[in-house]
Amino acid sequence: MDFALSILEQGLIYGILALGVYITYKILDFPDLTVDGSFPLGSAVTASLLTKGVNPYLSLLIAFLAGVLAGTCTGLIHVKGKVRDLLSGIIMMTALYTVNLMIAGSNNVPLFAQDTIFSNSFLEGITGGNIPGYAVILLILLVAVISKLLLDGEDCPFTEGDSLQQAEDQDVTQVAQKLLILDPDNKIDESTPENAEVDEGL
Repeated sequence: MDFALSILEQGLIYGILALGVYITYKILDFPDLTVDGSFPLGSAVTASLLTKGVNPYLSLLIAFLAGVLAGTCTGLIHVKGKVRDLLSGIIMMTALYTVNLMIAGSNNVPLFAQDTIFSNSFLEGITGGNIPGYAVILLILLVAVISKLLLDGEDCPFTEGDSLQQAEDQDVTQVAQKLLILDPDNKIDESTPENAEVDEGL
């Protein structure tokens, strides 16, 4: 049973990751490969902070902000450096491999004895123990469904206009739109690794 719950948990976590990739590929038509570097960047930042005793929820926020930085760098390389969209993502992805190793300090950081967002003294004080596996799955499912509904909504800021041309007609510059969308794309992708690495214990 635990094995089945673990499979469902990981599938839902990667489903949230897919929504982050969906933003750029489907909405912006921007093949952003930054995610190949920003996903492990989130893991590296989180693992490094957790082993230093930083609050797991604060580490999630910091990993989120690291994703903002990664997405912004990709956007700036593309729109200011006049580098093609695919190549700008590859450049950032390649650069992040080294950055990730520098932040993590090694290629494997065990987290079995560390507090996590699903297992910490704060939650234990509320629930009287660790959160059951099914409750974690329901929580992740809720986040995934809400994220999808927000992206599909008519008022979603990322779907204002079906194309860059329509966005320009609404006086939204291509530069502003690309930077606006690349940031949350990598923020979403950056936030999911903490769930994934906590699930794996490393």
